[in-house]
Formats: sequence, C-alpha cells, structure tokens
Amino acid sequence: MNSISLENVHQNPRFANLISCILEVEDFRSDRNKVYSLECIIILAICALLGGANNIVEIANFGNDHKEWFMPLFGLKDRMPSHDTINAALGLVLPQQLELWLTIWLEGADNNINDHIKIDGKVIRTYSSDDPLCIVRGWIDRLKVVVGSVRVAKHSNEITAIPTLLDKLCLKGKIVTIDAIGAQKNIVSKIRAHGTDYLITLKGNQHQFYKDVKDYLIDVSEKTFDDIPANYSWSEDCDHGRREVREYWATDDIGWLEQKPEWAGLRNIALVKSTVVKKGKQAVAMRCYISSLPPHAARILCLSRAHWSIENKLHWHLDTAMDEDRSTIRKFNTPMNMSALRCFSLSKLHKSPINRSIQGKRNMITTSQSALWETLIN
Repeated sequence: MNSISLENVHQNPRFANLISCILEVEDFRSDRNKVYSLECIIILAICALLGGANNIVEIANFGNDHKEWFMPLFGLKDRMPSHDTINAALGLVLPQQLELWLTIWLEGADNNINDHIKIDGKVIRTYSSDDPLCIVRGWIDRLKVVVGSVRVAKHSNEITAIPTLLDKLCLKGKIVTIDAIGAQKNIVSKIRAHGTDYLITLKGNQHQFYKDVKDYLIDVSEKTFDDIPANYSWSEDCDHGRREVREYWATDDIGWLEQKPEWAGLRNIALVKSTVVKKGKQAVAMRCYISSLPPHAARILCLSRAHWSIENKLHWHLDTAMDEDRSTIRKFNTPMNMSALRCFSLSKLHKSPINRSIQGKRNMITTSQSALWETLIN
C-alpha cells in the first residue's frame, strides 16, 4: 500500500467521529481478553471488507498484509489480531448497538423526513433449513444506508420480524414500501402509528380482499365504468431488444370496500400493468398495491420501481461482491455483526469517489492505502 500519514488520520474529524461512535458500543470481553481494543477490531474489519475480504479469516489476513499501517495506527507492538480474536470479539458485541452507532455515523445530520424506506428480507443460503439466517432490513437508497435490521426468529417468518424492525426505525414523515409479505393488518397499523405513509404490494395471501381489489382495478384499467375517478400514468423502457411499457392506475374510490376499515389509513388502491415485448413475444403482468398516499399514479410508479433498489443495490451486491450467501459464520452475535459491517462497508463503497464498479473499488483498495482512506472517510 502507498503511505498515508498517521498524523493526518488521527487529525481527521470524520475518522475521529467514527472512533467516537464505535467507543459507544459496549465491550463485554473480560479485561484479560482485551489485548486489542474493540475499535481496533471493528476498524480493521471495515477496512478489510472494503478491501475485498469476505469472512473473518480474510479480515485477519488483510490486517497481516497491511500491518505496517494498522499497527502504528492502534499502537500495536507485536502482532495483528488473529481470526479467533476477531471472531470472539464480534461474538460478544450487541448487534443492535453496533448497527445503531455505525448508522448514526453514516447518516450524520442528514435525516430527511421525506425519505423512502424500503423493507425486505434476505435468507443466507448456507444456513440449514431447520434454523435459517433470515435478516429483514430497512434501506434508504438516497443515503445508500441500511437504517435497521432484524433477524427472523427460529420457526418464524418475516411477518413477525417486520413490526420489530419498524419499532427500531425513525419513521415519522417518511414513506415505507414492502412487498406482499407486509400486507398484514398489524403491520399497516404499526406503520400508521409511527406517523408514516405506506405503499404495499397486495397478492393472493389476502384472498378475498385481494380478489375484490384486483377485479375492481381491472375494471378501472379497461374503463368498464367511465364514472370511476382514477389517476393514470405510464412509462416505457427499451434496451437490448427488450421493450417494456408500464401503466399505472390509482383511485381513492374505495368506499365500497368492506375491508377498508380493517386497514389503517387506507386511502387508495393501485394497479401496475407491465407489458414486455422481446423477440416478438409479449408477456403481461399485473400487480396491485394498497397505500395511505393520495392517488397519484406517477408517484406510485416512482415508489414501486424505487422499492427494488434494496434488491439490486443492496442484497445483490452483498451476494455477488461480498459473498454473503456463502457465509459459514454461525455462533453467538457474530453473524448479525458481520451483516452490519458488510452493509456499512457496502454503503461506503457506493459513496466512494473512485469511479469503478463495487468489485473494482475493492480491488483498488486492496493495493492502495489512499483509495482505502478516501473511501472510508468520504
């Protein structure tokens, strides 16, 4: 690695604030096991994840490969922490504390009440089917930040985890979007109790409610009844021989819905019709939504499409760049703490001034101390 002055590192206010946030995380190790400070281990893990490491052994190897910089930085004299030391330390840290303070540092004073929070779950595939590691996360695309996460309890599902996540988040004035798993009355009530609007996909898991909404919206789209007030918008994408037209209808004419009083704040229902033409073949798909927002089809178009950034800008990169799907970390709090560190590092990579892909940035950071430093403090 090329050299960055340690004096510049310690004097940098962003780095000092990061250390201050990490110092707020409780260290539950016994005094005799504190050869390395918790901030040393966490900063090493973050830098290693930025620089291409995907597991704890690789984090330890990254530290040894660059010990000429890390050892003076933290006043180490003999050696860098081993993978067992890193694993033991992360196993005792409370995930909610680590995630909270890392998120506070990422967000800083930027807490926009108009932010759009996307909520979705992800299963780590290497876990057993008897006790899977499923994490539900809240993602703000504007900040490229995971603002909260919850592990789904054993023998449970995302439906029980989402309310817990909602209670962790600062939601007032924001907009929450969830796929069909979130179409539950208690979840909608929880969102509204936080003073928040929602846009939630509605599918067959709501049986008669879904059928009533879908049938009505199809009538709206086909103009079966001309007197139904509805707002309309559309968009078109053409790329690589594929043409997709999306049409959106939204209406607040829902007084007839018998189930309306059961869904807190329900203000409009919407239909998205997607028509894809590729190689002369046409495919049509429809999705229904319920929302507490006004029936503006163009806005629903933007929100429904933006929701999937949690998949293609977070979960996809966690798998393809950081190999999360093949993680074999199992014990204590380490899996959730590694999840928080991966998400934090991915956020920094998204915001890095280096003009490369996520993997390209990691490759560059592996050999360039200046690239690591620019990415960490940016």
